[in-house]
Amino acid sequence: MGSQQGHGNILSELAQGYVAVAKSMLDSILESILRGQIRIFYLNVLLENNNHFVELCKTIVIKTDLQKERGAATNMQPSTQDIIKILGRRAKELKAFETERKQISCFLGICETIQPVNLQALQAKLDSDVDGLMLTDICEPITLSRDSNKPTITYFNISPVVKQMLPPLENIHSSVLFQDLWQAKARIVHKEKSKDTGDDVLTVDDVANKVWKKVFGHISEIISKLQDGSLILKEVDEFFGRFENEYDQLENELKLLLGPRPCDWLKRRIQQIIHYHQLEQRLEAVEIVQDVKKTFNLTGNFTAISVLSSVRNADFKDRKLESIDDDVVNAGKSLAAMSRERILCLQQLVLRKDFIEWLRKEITSIQQLKVFVDLAMISAGETDMEVDRVKCLHQATTGFSSFIFDLKPDAGFHQLMKACESLWNALRNDKDLPKKLKDISHHLEWLKGVKESHGSVETSSLSQAEAINTKGIYTVGNIDYNAKDTPESVIRLLVQGDDSLMEDEDDEDEAASKDKNYNLDMLKDLQSKLMLVAGKAEQGRDEVERFTEILSGVIRLATAYLKLCAAGNVLFSEWKAIVYCKYKKKVSVMVRFGIDGSHDLKGTREVTTELDKLCSFMENCLKEWLEYVEEKRSEIYHLNYFTTEQLVILRRELAKLMSNEKEMAAGVYTLLASLKDSCTESDVKEALNAAFMEVGSQNNQEEMEMEPIEVNASMETPELEKMMDMPEESGVDLEKVKKFLQELVDEGLSEVQAKAAMQACDPAVDIDDVMAWYYQNMQDEELMARLCKEWEDDMEMKLFGDGLDDSTPAAERTVSTMTNVQTLSVTITRGEKVSSLSKITSSLLTGIGQSKGDLIEKLQQLWKDYQISLTAISFDDYLSLEHLGHTLQYLATKDLVQLSRLFPKYLNTGKPNLVVRPKV
Repeated sequence: MGSQQGHGNILSELAQGYVAVAKSMLDSILESILRGQIRIFYLNVLLENNNHFVELCKTIVIKTDLQKERGAATNMQPSTQDIIKILGRRAKELKAFETERKQISCFLGICETIQPVNLQALQAKLDSDVDGLMLTDICEPITLSRDSNKPTITYFNISPVVKQMLPPLENIHSSVLFQDLWQAKARIVHKEKSKDTGDDVLTVDDVANKVWKKVFGHISEIISKLQDGSLILKEVDEFFGRFENEYDQLENELKLLLGPRPCDWLKRRIQQIIHYHQLEQRLEAVEIVQDVKKTFNLTGNFTAISVLSSVRNADFKDRKLESIDDDVVNAGKSLAAMSRERILCLQQLVLRKDFIEWLRKEITSIQQLKVFVDLAMISAGETDMEVDRVKCLHQATTGFSSFIFDLKPDAGFHQLMKACESLWNALRNDKDLPKKLKDISHHLEWLKGVKESHGSVETSSLSQAEAINTKGIYTVGNIDYNAKDTPESVIRLLVQGDDSLMEDEDDEDEAASKDKNYNLDMLKDLQSKLMLVAGKAEQGRDEVERFTEILSGVIRLATAYLKLCAAGNVLFSEWKAIVYCKYKKKVSVMVRFGIDGSHDLKGTREVTTELDKLCSFMENCLKEWLEYVEEKRSEIYHLNYFTTEQLVILRRELAKLMSNEKEMAAGVYTLLASLKDSCTESDVKEALNAAFMEVGSQNNQEEMEMEPIEVNASMETPELEKMMDMPEESGVDLEKVKKFLQELVDEGLSEVQAKAAMQACDPAVDIDDVMAWYYQNMQDEELMARLCKEWEDDMEMKLFGDGLDDSTPAAERTVSTMTNVQTLSVTITRGEKVSSLSKITSSLLTGIGQSKGDLIEKLQQLWKDYQISLTAISFDDYLSLEHLGHTLQYLATKDLVQLSRLFPKYLNTGKPNLVVRPKV
């Protein structure tokens, strides 16, 4: 410690002596640690100051016999790593000793419950103070030359079998099941030893070999059988019966017995035990379910109920726990909700078997029930008793409808429980349902008489349905070009010459030569009557189903059409659809815009399919139109002063002033008064002209009209022509832009798609890159429209700079549209008003009608073109929403008045005052 570096002479002789003593002590202590010849107390002190001790050892030279054992030269010393390693082993040995000491204490504690056991020697060892003992007295120390993963504790002097017992015993000693089995087995072993030797005192080895091994093996067997579900219910009672209604404790108990083993199956087994314990409580509910199954001759899966019903059988306890499967568990949960009141309700259903069977046979749906109730009400006349009887019939059968009409013969337990849920809801609203079912069942003969008396109606109704399905032609839409308020006003049915349609006609020949016209009320009445015959015969059921399906589609179509008209979409103002009911007719649906029928669009799919797709198209148009109106209302606040119906009136009436052909209705000025008091015709015309200029129909001069802007497939748009005339200072290579656009169109892209692709891939130098982007995004129409708009805005800015900003009227920009099939010849000029909506629609249909595609594809293209090019244009007969909005906005700004008034002296400032205004 300093002498090796030649610095020993710095210290005094006395100091050198102290250093030598310290060095000698460290040398001795390290030697003791290496050999394990150290007292427990000192070892604990060293381990507590582990880092300091290692640092001290680095400053001395130590020679040990261990070096010789390792074949090292005598001048070699243990490395720092060796010292750290041996200290770690000593700590591990002390920890192993403390662990075994704790396990011995646990063992002695559990043995107190099975006395007499000879534990004096172990108890004495446990009570002794080991601080004064050497490490070699409690274990076999591990040296550097002898490696071992597990220290060997010798202090308690116990056999290997006892050592093997201690860890698992410590884990499960607090288990209730273990303690029961432990004590029971110990009693048996005591008796056997007393019988064999005359002494019943057990040794520690006796406990380990004869008690522990047997108990632990038994527990392992129980856990194994519980895991695979083979534990029988009798054993469940024996081992886990004490945990009934204490299932949290049961879970803790099983986790204790399982220890660190995976137990993902445990929750399932606990649920099975819970439901096994609850089976007795479900027996009454199980019995009524079996009665219902028998009453309705249900053939579905009732396995779970079979298990539940066998609870009282003698051999039930011999079933395995696995037999309480998911079906049984779920069935138990469902039956748990079956109160006494609900059980009595189902019992009444079973008792009225004859009545229920008659209903299920004669009236097969809730719709037929409604018709039958109406007929029964007619038969009841004005007799209060019979009227009450019909009401009772309606309420009882409606409440039990899930069993009478919905429960199929092949229904199983799950379907039965679903029917019960509907019944419980009805029972919750009407506690007297069982009584009403009982009362009406006593009048079964009267109900049979009602049913028989109305049989002729069934035959007549079915014949009408057959004729409609064969020769019926529905017309939906603008039928009389007048009223379009309700479905009744927009639906008509024509059936040509069939005497079966003339119920009350005496002269059959004359009836056969006449057509039959139906309105919606007549069709609904026929539908109600047809409910009586649906299901009576295969052919009749098919006819009724087809009639009902087509009628439902027609009503749905009419509803969508009315909503579109009410929402102010003028494209459909003269729209109608003609629907042919005949099966496999070449043209099933024909759509017409206008009155001449020259551009009819035809659908060739089966009528129900085509009708469904047409309804979906109309509903989608409505959704998009409402979104457009909402957008315009957000952009132009003054549109929100009026309802949608009022906006339609304003668009139509104000268009009359634009054409200078008609006068507006007087009521329009009343509407406009909310924006401008004392509004006059000149005010409106002034606002219309200002708004017309705002949306781009004029540019402050009537004498300078621009040439028509026409869209064609060669991309020779005025936009590009204007580009070609711009000076080079714009910085845009116009020829290159034009050429690149043409190349993209040649590849099959539309104008919108080409512009969007160029905007996304700008600067576009490689057509392959542009096409690759297009194929990845071709389905995203919203993205295409947005990028196209950005391209046009960017190009305008590059070409015109400040000369064309966001305030530039819309009509000053290019208006163009293309169909997916061919050029759409729609000519719109700046400063020129389009003549009428019908002419624009006709122009759109001219190109679309000659293109390929089915009915819906053509309609979708028409709708798309209408949205793109016509929503902002005003016609002779209708203003656009945008034009109307700017007109209203202008009117509102003309009526801004600032009032300045003096506060009257006769009113009190800061206090409430009553002011009476003359009645207007």
